[in-house]
Amino acid sequence: SRGTMSLGGGSFVFNGLAPGSYTIQVLYLGYEPAEQTVAVAGGDSKDIEFRLKVTIVEQLPDFAVGNALQPRDPLLPQSRALADGTSLLADVKYATVDGYRPLRLDLYGAGGSGPPRPLVVFLHGGGWYTGTPRSAGAFTNFPEVLAAVASQGYVVASIEYRLSGEARFPAQLDVVHAALRFLARESSRYGLDPERIALWGASAGAHLAALAALAARECPAAGAHSTVTASTGLRSGSDEPCIDALVGWFGVYRLTGVAGTEAPAASARALLEPDEAHWREQF
Repeated sequence: SRGTMSLGGGSFVFNGLAPGSYTIQVLYLGYEPAEQTVAVAGGDSKDIEFRLKVTIVEQLPDFAVGNALQPRDPLLPQSRALADGTSLLADVKYATVDGYRPLRLDLYGAGGSGPPRPLVVFLHGGGWYTGTPRSAGAFTNFPEVLAAVASQGYVVASIEYRLSGEARFPAQLDVVHAALRFLARESSRYGLDPERIALWGASAGAHLAALAALAARECPAAGAHSTVTASTGLRSGSDEPCIDALVGWFGVYRLTGVAGTEAPAASARALLEPDEAHWREQF
């Protein structure tokens, strides 16, 4: 066969066809299939012309629009129950820094009835340049670990922070303080006690947890309570929640010094040095 085709149609000539009835179908991207049935006598040449119709796409409905760009996220975090029954509120936004991604945390065991529960805040490791709030060490399902802690009567918050490729120190510590103030400010909403907080970190996260604990205000004496009026800024201040306890897993507490216990040099420099060329060279 031979033929020509142009936008919307064309023709083909078929030679040497055996006698019979033939169905000719033309398929062309973006058009409805064209089909013709023809009867052919032996040895005939048959000139088939066809027309193509543009595929019809149903018109999309009208969608609602707001009166401002980037309105509130319509997919707000929804609480769900994990396999052990612990509630999980994932991807709660606790801070937004202009020009950077929103910062989020996962809450285990939040809400519900009963008295406010102590808060455990987990900071992941990863050399300050990698890691997520849902991973730690070699655990294959770290959220399962966090849920198990929450099931013992705690609210557990696992937070993400700005990595060293996004911002240099002390940006990481600033957002830890911002997360603590957010949780204190929303304590009644999430059923947690802002006067009973423990920080828990692994590796680089333990380093940040230790610094945050040292920078926190002194906790009130047993039986006494103070009012926390948390601000929305990133920098720490007098409105910081107090920290009752610190748990550090294989933490990095010296950036230089003792062989075998200090942070890897490349990771520490990436955290502290504002040199993008050095960052690219090392990683």
